[in-house]
Amino acid sequence: MSEIVHYRGTLEEIEKLENESLEEQCKRILNDIELLSYHKSYQEILLDEFYKKYIIYDNTLYLVNKEEIEPSEDIFYSKGNEDGTINF
Repeated sequence: MSEIVHYRGTLEEIEKLENESLEEQCKRILNDIELLSYHKSYQEILLDEFYKKYIIYDNTLYLVNKEEIEPSEDIFYSKGNEDGTINF
């Protein structure tokens, strides 16, 4: 039987360098590793290699900072912060 897991945390936007695309940003974070034939993009590699550590939303890369909470607490809510992070 599967178990329900609840998290609370923030999504922290990872700033791009000047004129840097999302694909270039992912490549830089991966230390310019070689794109192999079975990968479609550096975005794909980053999300595969660092599953649940980064997410991409609306062409923006976020670092996931989270902690597990008791299942009896609220299931989900989110709130934007002045510093650009999103509480969830």
